[in-house]
Amino acid sequence: MPAEVHEAARRRGPARMWANWPEGAAVFDGVYRDCQVSDAEGEGVEAARLALCEPAGQTIKYSLGLLGISAPDRM
Repeated sequence: MPAEVHEAARRRGPARMWANWPEGAAVFDGVYRDCQVSDAEGEGVEAARLALCEPAGQTIKYSLGLLGISAPDRM
């Protein structure tokens, strides 16, 4: 991510940051759809899945912020 942001800034081409966005979003959407996060069965499963979702959410929020788009904490 940092390398893409740097290159987008160097080339003055913010669209570069979004080159892989559809694929990444589709992967995260599939995982979130197929793997129950809240109330997941098994000891520690919910915490582990939340730990995986957190960086994805932070990356999305950071990326949108770079483009001047707000991202709500809750929907």
